[in-house]
Amino acid sequence: MPEESIDPYTVPEDIARDHAVAAIIEFIVAGPGSEEGEMWRNATVGSGSVLLYDLNNRPFVYHFPVESGDAEIGGIKVAARKILGASVLWYETTPAGSPGNLPDEIPNAIDVAEERYPGSIIQSAVPCYAPPVTGILVGIESEDGAEKGLLVDPERGSVVRERDLGGNETAVVDHLGNVLSEDEIERRIETWNTTSQNYSDIFEFAEEHGIDTEQPLSNEDFSRYARYFESPAPVPSPPAEPEPEETGSNQDLEEWQSSAEWNMAAAFEAGMPEEEIAAVIETYLPEAARVEVREKPRNFWIYLTSTNAEFGAYKADLENHPDVHVCGDEDAFFVDILENPKTRGDYTLWAIDISQNPVGVDQNDLFEQLVREGFPLETMKIVDIQAQFQDDEEKEEAARQLNEDERVLFVMKEFLLC
Repeated sequence: MPEESIDPYTVPEDIARDHAVAAIIEFIVAGPGSEEGEMWRNATVGSGSVLLYDLNNRPFVYHFPVESGDAEIGGIKVAARKILGASVLWYETTPAGSPGNLPDEIPNAIDVAEERYPGSIIQSAVPCYAPPVTGILVGIESEDGAEKGLLVDPERGSVVRERDLGGNETAVVDHLGNVLSEDEIERRIETWNTTSQNYSDIFEFAEEHGIDTEQPLSNEDFSRYARYFESPAPVPSPPAEPEPEETGSNQDLEEWQSSAEWNMAAAFEAGMPEEEIAAVIETYLPEAARVEVREKPRNFWIYLTSTNAEFGAYKADLENHPDVHVCGDEDAFFVDILENPKTRGDYTLWAIDISQNPVGVDQNDLFEQLVREGFPLETMKIVDIQAQFQDDEEKEEAARQLNEDERVLFVMKEFLLC
């Protein structure tokens, strides 16, 4: 187990549980849980919790089971440190992936770590949550003295992420490894205090009305809470202020793109043959159009492909990655992607650019690093589409139809300077 250290930002388990109980009440009365059906209408926070660590070997979240009757129907994850900001971080409306049995997986995870680094010294082994992976973080000291954290996925029986654990132990870092400034720490704690007060008010309301928060809400108590959430305490209205104007750069960008000339490009899976690409494109172009398919030089647009359920966690991890800067098309002046992210059935695709990292950093290395860390990333083939259209309306319609073809990953507008 990790060495105990004094952390002034730690949230005690009992307070975290109170937050979970209050949050579930709010969730099922006034939040998305009200649409989840009768099982969630009678939901309560179950007994017991699992403390999940982050990849830095620091407490991250408490996972509490959510039960209805005798069945576990989901879970709720509550921050274990105030510097994460808001207290409740995730609601889970299915019991899939419940970490309740993770402690039983620790011996197997240690075996996997020792196989990966023979001769290493095992320093700790704790349940870990690194979205979207829930596993065991094994802390080791390798034969060369390096301290590493290995995230073992019990389902795969293999290491899916690896991180150096040595460094400044006195720095205040969040679950992504970002070192926080004093101002940022203060801002996050203020956010946590605000949510904590909100949950305290929910408990105080229960005490005033004799509501047992450990039991499913009766119809009367449900109605009481419904009125409570609909009628917050009145607060003085601040003086009216004009709506903030859009920043000059964004406004200029939209105005320029609305009138600029543009060429069409399309992205396909990297291994798709050129003749197949040409056949797909020709399907959506005017019959008399001259078609020329020319593969663009690799510009380090890559794409994430994940299940819809996991996409949000992957996206957040990439956007907050401590080592790699990723950009979507919203940050690109000369490129606009028609649909990004893009949903395909149960999966979501998201095109990102990794070329905006410091000069001298090998972008192939960045891509391979992200893949090693468990991000489901792929390369893609981007081709220019040179064709004559009668007008912009015809070109817009061709781009829209091409984007709807499932063989096409993305359709891009590339704006011209002249």
